[in-house]
Amino acid sequence: EQVWTKVQNQLQDVDDVDASVTFEACQAIATGIPREGHSVVGAGTFRDAQPGWDLLAKEYVNLHLAEEVELYVSKGGGQLDSIEYLSNPSQDYMESAGGAMARLKLTLSP
Repeated sequence: EQVWTKVQNQLQDVDDVDASVTFEACQAIATGIPREGHSVVGAGTFRDAQPGWDLLAKEYVNLHLAEEVELYVSKGGGQLDSIEYLSNPSQDYMESAGGAMARLKLTLSP
């Protein structure tokens, strides 16, 4: 719940974003329950959620909850570069991560 509150607060500072619409879209993706007035969690929901979902994904990484990211950080000097929104549209990945994937910069040792 603290993460949601933090993301809601951060959304207030993003230009051209309706924080409440974005937050409701994020909730719909996270729960799989369509927003009020919608029959599915579809393309419009994902479009509206992007700013918030990006912030949620970054927070997930910052809280060290992304196992693969932690592996690359600890073994390969990886650093978060960006969040790739809807990078993997497979059903399993959409259900587990909303399609978002962390892009890392790796520093290779000689």
